Amino acid sequence: MEIAIGSAFEFETQLILYCDLHFFKIEWAEVYLDDLHVLQRQINSIKKDHLPTVHHLKSTL
Repeated sequence: MEIAIGSAFEFETQLILYCDLHFFKIEWAEVYLDDLHVLQRQINSIKKDHLPTVHHLKSTL
């Protein structure tokens, strides 16, 4: 999950840089950025759901 979220943020940064350098039009990139933000939220939600709880950690000691 850490690699997935890191890659998503890296891709977001690259899209923004490409727009700043005028390789892509911002209108084109916004479509992908919107989808990418949804994906980032989904990954974070999955990560959050799979974090061990304090109760779980105490029971494993």
